[in-house]
Amino acid sequence: MLYLKAAICLAVVAAAGHDCGSGDAACPATAKASNVSSATSSSGAHGTQLIQRRKAVAVAVSHDIEVPLHCDSLSEGQCSSRSDCNYTNNISQCHVLISWWHPPKCAGSFGTTLAHFANSSIPAGAHMPGNTNESDPEDMLGPTPPGEKERQGEDYFFNYKYPYYEWFQDCFAHAYWNPGNHVPISDEAWDMWHGNYYGLFRQPEQRIVSSYNHFADGSGDILQYSKRLWGQQTAMLSGRGTLDHWAKVQCEFDPLADEWEYVDIDLIPPAPTSASCDESVEDDLPLAIERLQTGFRFVGLVEEYDLSVCLFHKMFGGECYENEFINMRAGADDKEDSKLDLMVMLEEEPDPYDNKVYEVAEEIFWDTVKQYDVSRTTCAITCPSVPEVWEIDASVSLFQEANPTAHGYHRSKLRRKELVGEDTGMEYDWPGRLNYHE
Repeated sequence: MLYLKAAICLAVVAAAGHDCGSGDAACPATAKASNVSSATSSSGAHGTQLIQRRKAVAVAVSHDIEVPLHCDSLSEGQCSSRSDCNYTNNISQCHVLISWWHPPKCAGSFGTTLAHFANSSIPAGAHMPGNTNESDPEDMLGPTPPGEKERQGEDYFFNYKYPYYEWFQDCFAHAYWNPGNHVPISDEAWDMWHGNYYGLFRQPEQRIVSSYNHFADGSGDILQYSKRLWGQQTAMLSGRGTLDHWAKVQCEFDPLADEWEYVDIDLIPPAPTSASCDESVEDDLPLAIERLQTGFRFVGLVEEYDLSVCLFHKMFGGECYENEFINMRAGADDKEDSKLDLMVMLEEEPDPYDNKVYEVAEEIFWDTVKQYDVSRTTCAITCPSVPEVWEIDASVSLFQEANPTAHGYHRSKLRRKELVGEDTGMEYDWPGRLNYHE
């Protein structure tokens, strides 16, 4: 597992706006064949056996919250009564519906959990590839097929390693690109997928630091870089159905650009046009928060990755695999001090839009953590394959809150204390905790 002890960020997930006992689904086993019940994965397990195993795992959930039946276990008639499921006629299979809302630098590794959620017949060891561990075939990228573009990470996973059209038919939104692509929610997409969005939110200044190091190679004025990306998560939520909100995503990929140029196919004839990288999203904030509160089945924070994976299995069942805790794009350990320095700089002018969105996501997450009794102790039972994730290491000290307003990490800890109370039992933060960082 590629984690750092006492690092600055992690991912978490929670549900919003839904009664967990009536209609929240788990994953389908849309196996790699038209006959789901007889399909065999490369690990040698049959799809039906995996379905049965997953049902057995998802029996008991604390606080008397029953895990709903998985979409893939439903008949066509039962399937039609569930808003989180859909029936695909050509494979005669009910399956889950997932629209992965995925801003840049918000834990692409979470695609591993979603992939197993969407099809339990993929090999148990399958995970988003980082192309760094040569001893792990699942981590390595193979050769790009002739005539096709080079891909990485979740893009490679869903296009070449486990092609979406074979393994995840009709399960994901915008699958023909890449289910993990950084796609704003258009009005048309909202009409089709609201209620079935799954997303991981990240403390805005932490996200910017990660983006700055990744896309801008850690060079240039980070305050200027941050301002042009203010409201990235807000823009991806509100979408407005216009190409303007694509500009923020595209401009994050190209830090030197002042605008994003594209061909507007709605014009007659289609013509080149452009959108500014500095467009304000102030007017979009109310819509962004409304969509967060009403359209997501699973909402996340990239600050609690271990607890988020655990919460996912508490809510939807399924086996909790060790490879779900692999960090696909781990940040460099020797940059942690400089990351904190950059965070302090960004605190001078924090993102006025995404911080408001993030506060709502925090409330949703911690409310759901309490609802499902998620903690270090209970997660050791839910995810027993990774006992080291939940162990206390007394030789490692927790971050001290000498100046709790110094950066977003401390601010998030204070927010957690506000929402769940004093953590005297070290159930939500503990010495030696393995923190997700990228």
